[in-house]
Amino acid sequence: MTRWIQHLLNSFSSSKRKFRERLANILGYQPAYLSIFEQALNHSSQSSEATKNNERLEFLGDAILDSVIGAYLFNKYPKKEEGFLTELRSKIVSRKKLGELGELLELANYLQYDDVRMQASRRMLGNALEAIIGAVYLDGGYHQAEKFIINKLIKPHINLDTIFETEVNYKSLLLEWAQKRGKRVSFDMAKTDFDQIEERQFVIEAKINDETMGIGKARNKKMAGKQAAKKAIFKLGITVNKN
Repeated sequence: MTRWIQHLLNSFSSSKRKFRERLANILGYQPAYLSIFEQALNHSSQSSEATKNNERLEFLGDAILDSVIGAYLFNKYPKKEEGFLTELRSKIVSRKKLGELGELLELANYLQYDDVRMQASRRMLGNALEAIIGAVYLDGGYHQAEKFIINKLIKPHINLDTIFETEVNYKSLLLEWAQKRGKRVSFDMAKTDFDQIEERQFVIEAKINDETMGIGKARNKKMAGKQAAKKAIFKLGITVNKN
């Protein structure tokens, strides 16, 4: 069925028209296939069937979101290294941030769930937002999903400078990762030297089972250790702040 026929059918139903108008305010465009968005807003507590709840769309939306954010940051920061881009993307697509965005978009007003047994949590709203992204992709294509993510989520609601400054405890993250896998972590001072302006520099190596995974260099041991842990995190491919 072509999009214009679907739009025409939607216009004959008052309930569909109202839902479509509400969606248009959130999405920034007139959606055609409303059933996809109804599914995106249907929590698994309402239906355990994969074709009726929003979990499959959430999976799709997560992939689209990562792709769009990755390309956006790649173009916005042409001189930044891979580690910077990876960390910034992980902060934007974290469960906490997606939940906040779902709350700002007031998705709790549209989400269908078992409200007798549970309340709409931020996690549920974040998952629903990913499902909506998946629905936008199916309804309007990749370009439409890209416009929604950038124009309706990033630009109005995310300060990239502020979000990057959010503190991450890289040492704790590395230690937690190693503990779950029965590995040993150590932070060893490699050397102390002096830079061009004759200030002391500490060099710390982050090691997993005595294998160096990251090296940090700074004017104090704490910062050098943090840098070493951070580099080890990215070398190991550990997701930062995803949950």
